[in-house]
Amino acid sequence: MEKNSDGYFDVVNDAFEIPAQETKYEYLCKSYDELNEQFGGDKTDITMIGATPIITEKTRQFVHHFTVTAVPSCTNLFVGGEKAFKREQIYGWAPGEHGMILPDNVGFPMFDSEFNQAILIEIHFNNPKRISGMEDSSGVRFYYTSTKREYDAAMLQVGDPMLGLRGVAINDGLTQHEFTCGGTCSSLFLDEPVTVLWEKLHMHKTGTRMVNEVIRGGEVFHTAKVE
Repeated sequence: MEKNSDGYFDVVNDAFEIPAQETKYEYLCKSYDELNEQFGGDKTDITMIGATPIITEKTRQFVHHFTVTAVPSCTNLFVGGEKAFKREQIYGWAPGEHGMILPDNVGFPMFDSEFNQAILIEIHFNNPKRISGMEDSSGVRFYYTSTKREYDAAMLQVGDPMLGLRGVAINDGLTQHEFTCGGTCSSLFLDEPVTVLWEKLHMHKTGTRMVNEVIRGGEVFHTAKVE
């Protein structure tokens, strides 16, 4: 990947002290102005062609996952309503994954519109033993090219990406939640053929099984599952 790129830039924590609590979501945001020195300081838009996790070895056991989102700016990050949709996920990582490499003709446009002028990384720390005094400098390395690629990449999140079920009680025994995005839904944002490069299924410890199905003409065309 490095030989196909014009360079890379890093978005990482600066010795963040992991709290002695079971769960912590840390939000790390860097704007174009803060990052542009890493790629020459004179590029107004670039194309991301891959990403790799940077994990502090000493704190690896606490780093549960990353989600990486392009956002308009590093201010008012958690304003709800319409502004919550003016962001686009561009990468996600969990233990066991080594990174993302896009095909040679595909890339994520970055810093080319008012909606992607900053990069937000949500880092989930899992510290069930409530160990204190651990400092983390984990983050993500982004590889880029200054040449726009033939096809733009994007991520489609399905299920409950806005955490609408946060706080909903789980019944005794097995509980099932089902989410659908039918043709009347997908047609709102998919108006031309797309190529699916990969899919990722992610859940936490109370989840025991997850299934993703693609249905065409009433028939299951593709199934992916973890259990």
